[in-house]
Amino acid sequence: MQRIRAARAISDYYKSIDPDTCVSESMIRRLMDSGDLPTFRNGTKRLTSIEAVEEYLSKMLGVGENGKKANA
Repeated sequence: MQRIRAARAISDYYKSIDPDTCVSESMIRRLMDSGDLPTFRNGTKRLTSIEAVEEYLSKMLGVGENGKKANA
């Protein structure tokens, strides 16, 4: 099941896991605006999933499913 959230809630989720995280609300919004994250609307809110953010970050960091760099 996908955990669908607004940008602020996703940012809060990452901050609860790691208070020093660089994943911010503005970063999530930029990724949503650019189309790098799939989004949909619920009224005036734009939503995406925590899983989509995790997948995007894994691809950008080159980390595979096992948590290790793909070319390591």
